[in-house]
Amino acid sequence: MPLWKPSDLGDLKLWLKSEAITGGDWKDSSKSNYIATSGAKPTLSTTRKNGKKAASFNGTSQFLSIADIDSGDDTDMPMDVDTGGFYVAFFIKVVNFGDVNVIYAHDNAGSKSELRMNTARKVVFNRPAGAIAGGDALSIDSYHLVGAKRSGDVIDVFYDDTNDTTDSSESAESLSENSEFNIGKRDHATTQKFFESDILEGLVIHAALSDDDIERVAGYISHKFDAENNLQAAHSYKSGPPTSCHCVSEGTLSTSQLNSNVSNPYELSQNLNIKDERND
Repeated sequence: MPLWKPSDLGDLKLWLKSEAITGGDWKDSSKSNYIATSGAKPTLSTTRKNGKKAASFNGTSQFLSIADIDSGDDTDMPMDVDTGGFYVAFFIKVVNFGDVNVIYAHDNAGSKSELRMNTARKVVFNRPAGAIAGGDALSIDSYHLVGAKRSGDVIDVFYDDTNDTTDSSESAESLSENSEFNIGKRDHATTQKFFESDILEGLVIHAALSDDDIERVAGYISHKFDAENNLQAAHSYKSGPPTSCHCVSEGTLSTSQLNSNVSNPYELSQNLNIKDERND
C-alpha cells in the first residue's frame, strides 16, 4: 500500500518539500506551482536529517519570497485564507535564537500573518488581534514540526503532535493581504527580522483539518525525517507512517467479480477506473 503524502489533501496550497531544496530557489510541490526565490538565498545545510536536505538561513540576510500575484483572488498567496480554516506547519531544526526568529511573514505593514520563535524559544503565531505564544520552549539542535491551525474561532499553536496554546476568542478575522509571502524574513515594524535556523519542509493548507489528517501530517513528517520520538506514545502513527489507498470509482467490487486461476489468482473480470495523481 503506498505511503500517504500531503498531496492527498485537496486543499494543499503550498508544499515546500525537502527533495526540492536546491540551495537556491525552492519550487513549490503543490498544484499552486509557486517558486520561492530571492537575491540572498539560503544555503544547503551541511548536516542532513535521515538523509534529507535542509535549507539553512543565516539570520541576517537570507530569505525566500513568493511575489503577490494580485489578481483579485483571495487565495492568491499561501496564507490568503481570508476568514477560513487553515493549517500551516514547518519542520525545522532549531539552530539559534535571535530577537525575533521569523519562519514566515505575510505582510509589510501590520503582521497580518506571521509564524516565528521568540527569545524564550517558544513558537509564536501573530495576526491582527495579537500574538499567540507557545507555552513550552524548544531546545537548540532539536527538530520539530511547528505551526498554527484555525478551525472556526479557535486557533492552536502547536509543535509536533502537541497543541501548545489554544486561543478560543478568535473571531475568524481575515488573513488576506496584498503583499509577498516571505520565508525566513519580515519587513514590517520598520526593522527587518530574519530566521537563523534550518527549514526542511513546509506546508500550508486552506482548510480546518480533521483530527485524522492532522495525525497523518505529523506521522508523515516524523517518519520521513526519522523523528518518531517527537510523537506521543498514543499517536496513531508512532510505529509506522500513514498509508493511502487506490480507490475504485463509482462502486466497489464484489467477490463474484474476481476470478481465480493458478497462473493469476487475482485476475479481474472487469476494468477498474483508477485515477492516480501521484506525480511527486
